[in-house]
Amino acid sequence: MADLQSAQRCAEVKIRTLPNVERSDRKDVSRVFLSMDTLLELRLEAGQPCSVWKVEDADSRREAIAWPSAQKINRNVMQMFKSFQDHCGFRLEDRIAVSPAGPLVTADIVVLRDVSGGTALEEKDRAHWEWYLEDKLVRAESIFTDMLYEITLKGRRSFIVESFLLSGRPLPNKIAHFSPTSRVQIIDEQAAALERPTTGPRPTLHVSGIAGIDSALQKLNDVLADFSDVARTSPAWGRRACGVLLHGAHGSGKTLLLERVAATGWGRVFRIDADAKTQAIREVFKDARLTAPSIILLDDLEGLAAADPPKPAITALLSDEMARLSSDAVQVVVLAAAASASAVPLPLRKRGRFTTDILLPIPDADARRQILRSLGPKEEEEVKLLDRLAERTHAYTAEDLALLLDRACFLARHRRRGESASTTPATPPGQLELPTTDAIIVAAPSTPLDAPAPTSNTPPTPSLTQPDLDLALLSVRPTAMHDITLRPPKVHWSDIGGQHALKRALRRAVETPLRHPALLARLGAAPKKGLLLYGPPGCSKTLSAAAVATEAGFNFFAVKGAELLN
Repeated sequence: MADLQSAQRCAEVKIRTLPNVERSDRKDVSRVFLSMDTLLELRLEAGQPCSVWKVEDADSRREAIAWPSAQKINRNVMQMFKSFQDHCGFRLEDRIAVSPAGPLVTADIVVLRDVSGGTALEEKDRAHWEWYLEDKLVRAESIFTDMLYEITLKGRRSFIVESFLLSGRPLPNKIAHFSPTSRVQIIDEQAAALERPTTGPRPTLHVSGIAGIDSALQKLNDVLADFSDVARTSPAWGRRACGVLLHGAHGSGKTLLLERVAATGWGRVFRIDADAKTQAIREVFKDARLTAPSIILLDDLEGLAAADPPKPAITALLSDEMARLSSDAVQVVVLAAAASASAVPLPLRKRGRFTTDILLPIPDADARRQILRSLGPKEEEEVKLLDRLAERTHAYTAEDLALLLDRACFLARHRRRGESASTTPATPPGQLELPTTDAIIVAAPSTPLDAPAPTSNTPPTPSLTQPDLDLALLSVRPTAMHDITLRPPKVHWSDIGGQHALKRALRRAVETPLRHPALLARLGAAPKKGLLLYGPPGCSKTLSAAAVATEAGFNFFAVKGAELLN
């Protein structure tokens, strides 16, 4: 019962990074600082363990040490050090949940993994390093898994906390107390790999299930396969680049692709924001190297290291760090996104850096069809509407298409509410609606006895119609046209007298490929890419072009020849 009550005590907070410098003994690195009101609400005391996790991702749960903040902060704010924030994988925009956890367990043995690389630790020196690390861990008191220690004793070596042991058995906890009676055990990489539980095959670095970017997805997976296959070796004369650059227009799917790579579970994920400083970037690359396999994501490379205005310090640092990763063939992949590959500074396009760039283009008709089918309804009639919509949505990106379907769904719900209000008969006051006996007999065989009775207040799912899509197209424009003031033409064929031969020719050339593609394919003909209308001024050339655009549902731009040359 106590555990249930404890689980029910939960607060949602926002993250704020502490400006303070961590203590040299690392005693406070695993602390999360909360207001006194929040501590009282959760019945937490200073030094008591608590669980923190992303609200939308329960698997991101980590243990921390609750501590009252020395500053005056709001009750919905949680402060933590940048290193622990990165360790937990939390970002400033994440919604974080906090709840009390069980007691802080004192570990008998803390297992640390030697990640120094190079020469292995000699057996005769192991006891000296373990004795020195015990003093460091006693000072820190609270130790969490993946905690990094860099020690200078007989040379310089790096160690990461691997696991905790109590009475000879591994603890499931990710944080533990290190007392003066606790001991340190150092193992190397091979021993750590053998001791880790093998619950199944290791996740592969492969992305699938994204509609409309088949070619880009295949190219990306070909590059990622080199990192996923540990046994694959490269010849001495061929260096594997560690970076992949994704570029394309806004809404083309760059961020989605980065998040899908991060969700593979292949390695620990690090993120570098556009406003990151040189020291933070250096720490990310160091931690990624030590905890390989790792993934480093740069969602806004232009903002971080733009060519104009130049940021030479950031550019040089990224170039040097990526060159080191490539030359050492470390299992660390760096994925970056930018609107244009030309905006990336040249030093970052050299050998070993972002030598692979993948364009996410504006989807064509076939790609738009795949995207709409993956996002929209699955009924046969509605799928046909989506296929016709794909032919009309030129220059729409994947995000534009998603917004278009959202708008169409809203219009369908609005239409359905209007239909329900106009068709539902009013019930006289005091009169109770009862189902007929026939209705009960028909429903009985297919309805479980314990199923909840259907309510008349639950509206059926609205179906998508062509008018819904037509209205949505008027309000959702492609991203590429956001800066263009477009007035759709309101000219119809009925507004133009005569010119019957011209009307037939224009309709045959423009509307036939759009409305009868199967007929065109059966004849083996290709749609025309351009039409030339010529004649003296005032003979309805522009008016006819505006009319065919209106009738076909196309956008219309009237551009003079001199403007094309500008």
